[in-house]
Amino acid sequence: MTALAPGAAAQALSGTVTNTGTVHVTSVTATLTSIVGTPAGCSIADYVINNPVAAVNLDVADGASTTWSGPTIAMLNSGSNQDGCKNAVVNVSYTSS
Repeated sequence: MTALAPGAAAQALSGTVTNTGTVHVTSVTATLTSIVGTPAGCSIADYVINNPVAAVNLDVADGASTTWSGPTIAMLNSGSNQDGCKNAVVNVSYTSS
């Protein structure tokens, strides 16, 4: 994702859940976990995930997959110099339940 900039439009997050057992998948939750490859002046607080929980609400058969979407990620405009975030790699983890 290359369009993250202070105050720019949020970017969509989406993916696929594959069931390795027989469970009812109710949601997928996106969480900011870390930032790597950045010089000083950039932190995880410079980013936000909006609507972090994507509803799935399906019985996904063993070995089957379904897609999800809904959460977005944005870079906040802090009002201070955020040049330290250029070329940052923002890691997002996903948990299904």
